[in-house]
Amino acid sequence: MRLSDKLIKETPYKRVAREFGVSAKFVGMIARGERKALRGKGLAVKKRLEQLAETHGNGASTNVA
Repeated sequence: MRLSDKLIKETPYKRVAREFGVSAKFVGMIARGERKALRGKGLAVKKRLEQLAETHGNGASTNVA
């Protein structure tokens, strides 16, 4: 394993993407408002991102399980 692989941590978008079985690009599009999340996985991803943002906004880590 390369040193860079050990140092690079998983981004919040990648973590949410893995959690819901979607791409990090899809998660990013929802986060930026480029894609409407009204139902299904999109809505679940949006709610998870809102939860992470709220937790992060309170000074806590984004490593919420």
